[in-house]
Parts: sequence; structure tokens; C-alpha cells
Amino acid sequence: MSDFIALLQYRTTQEGGRKTPAFSKYRPQIKFDFDEMQTSGEQTFIDKDTVYP
Repeated sequence: MSDFIALLQYRTTQEGGRKTPAFSKYRPQIKFDFDEMQTSGEQTFIDKDTVYP
């Protein structure tokens, strides 16, 4: 298992992104630009419990 810290940019609702907030322990499908594979992983937000779109 690997842990890392990343700067995430959520898509706007116009781009097809979330319409509701994301909470710590959120497990979305993630697509990285450098790979065709999609993956999921638990997102824990530093100094926040909730992130709003």
C-alpha cells in the first residue's frame, strides 16, 4: 500500500463534476493524465472534513 499527498482539482459541474460536497474518506474513481487506467483510493483532506464543488 502506498500513501502520497496530491493536489487535486475537481471538475466543475459544467464539466461533469460533482454537485454535492466530498467528505474525508471519500473513494472516487480517479483517472490520471499519464495513464489510461482508472483507479480508486481513499481521499483524506488535510485540515478539512468537507470539500465543496
